[in-house]
Amino acid sequence: MKKAFMVFLVLVVISGCSTPKAELPEISTIEINAENVVVYVKQNLDKGTFPSLKSNFKFLDSSNFSFWWTAKDNTNVYLEPILLIGASIPVSSFDLTPTVIEELNFNLSPIVSNIDASLTDLGFTKSLENSSKDLADQSMYDYILAYENNDTKCSFILNRDFYISEEDSSQNNASILFTCSDQFQSNYEYQKQYVDALTQNELINGNEIVVYDVTNHESGFFTVAFAQRRTGAYAILRTTDDGLEVLYTGQESPYCSLVEEYQIPFSAVNNCYNQEGTELLLNPNR
Repeated sequence: MKKAFMVFLVLVVISGCSTPKAELPEISTIEINAENVVVYVKQNLDKGTFPSLKSNFKFLDSSNFSFWWTAKDNTNVYLEPILLIGASIPVSSFDLTPTVIEELNFNLSPIVSNIDASLTDLGFTKSLENSSKDLADQSMYDYILAYENNDTKCSFILNRDFYISEEDSSQNNASILFTCSDQFQSNYEYQKQYVDALTQNELINGNEIVVYDVTNHESGFFTVAFAQRRTGAYAILRTTDDGLEVLYTGQESPYCSLVEEYQIPFSAVNNCYNQEGTELLLNPNR
């Protein structure tokens, strides 16, 4: 069947740059927030020498970038950064063979040490539940080192699907990224209600998904985009006296019988399939 839309969690090429703040003061007077932390980390990276990098770290457009954070209760939260920095690093292969892991360990070690020292200076601690065990650990898909200081969350990410430039996409280059967010608590409180609703029927494992987009429609209907690390789907929910009710989850359009039964508005889903699933029709509730 033809898909209504597909949600992908693959990061695309990011270009351009944000305008950072001016030089930061001494550590003791730095206010801990996402923007200040990223600027401070970049300033210390700029002082280092990293022969493995193709170029120095630079500020990137963060408007289309988000990162994943798992709360203490295992609810996954999607965070949007204010500033994002990144650099390209050559890799001999995108397959994580023992040789490639050894190569990456050697090349990343001084960079990780620099960032770790900067964050330690600012009172951050490593979040083990949000960090990879080692470079061979692919449970988070990317290699991630996560740090936190109260509501400020930061991630260092080695991403083999993300390219700093178009040129990198045609070569064996991975990207190393660093970013922070101050939005954890507010995003957690907002996103958790939808994660809980999606996992009530136990068809979806709440420990494996993150909600990253919610659209409010008329008559108490919602469309919710959710994802695993690199794949995604959407859900149609409605408000009832007992809370949020999930009517549909998937990557394709629902059947018209469901749309008609619950009077799902056109704004929530434009198309639906006939009973045989062979023809895509316009939502009759338009």
